[in-house]
Amino acid sequence: MDFCIVNDDKPELLIEVKPSDPKPAEALRYFTNKYAVPGMQLVLRLKRERQIKGVEIRRGLDYLKSLVI
Repeated sequence: MDFCIVNDDKPELLIEVKPSDPKPAEALRYFTNKYAVPGMQLVLRLKRERQIKGVEIRRGLDYLKSLVI
């Protein structure tokens, strides 16, 4: 797990970043289930976005471009 988005000292989103692996990382799946926090894996080279075992698999650049600050 690479990042944890926190709000008011509570985790809201767990994020794993990979260059090309579309399979959810074991650690991300573990912590997503253990703490009941949504998980997302951002992948640089990804053909198809989907959800696997409670983890959202997204294209990294597309997701980052969609963020508004």
